[in-house]
Amino acid sequence: MSNLQSIATELDSLRQEVEVLKANRSSPPRVRPWWMGVVLAGVIGGLVGRFMSVEGSAHAVQDGAKELTLRSLKILGADGKTMIELTSDEFGGLIAVNNKNGTRYASVECDKMGGLLTTCGTDGKHRAVLSADTFGGYMNLIGNVNGKSHVFVGTDDKNQGGLFLVRDNQGVNRAYFGQGAEGGYVALNSTETGKQLVWLGGEKVGKGGVLFVNDAEGKARADIGLGKDGGYIALYNHETNKNNLWLGSDKNTKGGIVLINDAQGNPRGDFGQGKEGGYVALYGNKGNKANVWIGTASKSQAGLVQLQNTNGKVRAELGSNADGGYLAIDSERTDKLTVWIGNDSDGMGGAFDVYSVQGARRLQFGLDKNGLGLGEAYDTDGKLRGALK
Repeated sequence: MSNLQSIATELDSLRQEVEVLKANRSSPPRVRPWWMGVVLAGVIGGLVGRFMSVEGSAHAVQDGAKELTLRSLKILGADGKTMIELTSDEFGGLIAVNNKNGTRYASVECDKMGGLLTTCGTDGKHRAVLSADTFGGYMNLIGNVNGKSHVFVGTDDKNQGGLFLVRDNQGVNRAYFGQGAEGGYVALNSTETGKQLVWLGGEKVGKGGVLFVNDAEGKARADIGLGKDGGYIALYNHETNKNNLWLGSDKNTKGGIVLINDAQGNPRGDFGQGKEGGYVALYGNKGNKANVWIGTASKSQAGLVQLQNTNGKVRAELGSNADGGYLAIDSERTDKLTVWIGNDSDGMGGAFDVYSVQGARRLQFGLDKNGLGLGEAYDTDGKLRGALK
């Protein structure tokens, strides 16, 4: 028979005796032997003493009910070990539940921050804690091996939002699930260095998602995200941490573009598309200006190669026009055309023109309308000075 069943049986027996006493109240009073009161008190005291240890007092209140005042209450097992304890400490009330060996398995109590609920392992050490801190409620899940916190669910002290932390066997953070100013995020840290390896979340510039991949020291190595002009991929140099390659959308042409940079992040090559079609631009080390441009000419809609100086000004151009291919060379001093080689506009054959630095024609070699060779020289006012036919 269990403890509770034994208590119930003995209480029923006492209740029956009380009913017999009530029935005999109309009979002439009899003087009970003094020892019957002692026996009854002993039975009740034995019941209480058998199953619990109590420190306190009891007294009646105005409505006739009884009020029990205790300093502590312990419910004991068959072997006298405490199973349940109701008591208090410096922070407030405490309820503790123990196993059959008297080892604490769970408790409800108060600490300096508020309520505290704990569950313990077979060794009596905390395994789960539900409580409150300065920022709000939290839950801690603790490992069996070294007593370190492995999981934390609570409120982020910086962003004042939810936070989920996954920790290693030493209690060091390895994964974050939280929310920031731009939205939710996931962060993964290195086991060896503790540095952030991956960050996935909202990006404030493009107002979209972004993925950051870092090395073991937490330095940026790759970004995949959304910018103002569309999606992009960025790769970074290991030694200088500068962007070496950027693949995304061109803000000017609204088309795809690939940017190649040197170790210092300076532009060295573009592969993209403009209004007239695709192009390639190669940059020099001085001035970071395009030295070579290969693409499509806006007028002829034909192929075009331009060689530029360190300031980005065209000095030689190889292209195609209505008469065919041509080569044009400009002056470094005046930016004027000084040499032109191509096809004659009359369609008779090739032509070679030489100009002054002011852009005035001085020599012309080609074919006349009859297909015969022709050489002409001009003076400074543009008048024909001599001809060779």
